[in-house]
Amino acid sequence: KVPDSRPAVLATPETENPAVWLARAPANSAEPLNNLANIYHAQSRLHEAEQSYRGALSLSPANAQILTNLGNVLADEQRLDEARQRYTESVGSNPGSTLAQSRLNALKARNP
Repeated sequence: KVPDSRPAVLATPETENPAVWLARAPANSAEPLNNLANIYHAQSRLHEAEQSYRGALSLSPANAQILTNLGNVLADEQRLDEARQRYTESVGSNPGSTLAQSRLNALKARNP
């Protein structure tokens, strides 16, 4: 079984209304979109999380953390081939990423 990949996010006014928080974030930066996607993912709002991670990747295409996070959402949606691709890209971008590698190994064990 693949461990729960949802990030732990404390309830704050920003997590209750992520759009307010994002409006205050710097433009053209992948980090705020990644953080927003983490909030959505923690709330099991997988479609919104996926869209936010993809937006973050459009600004930082080789960001291993974002690639892994997107892979986590795709795995949660049972889109395992797509998740495997994102984990593979993450490991290629950052070969030292033990999280991405462990998630990739878990997917390969589940679905060779």
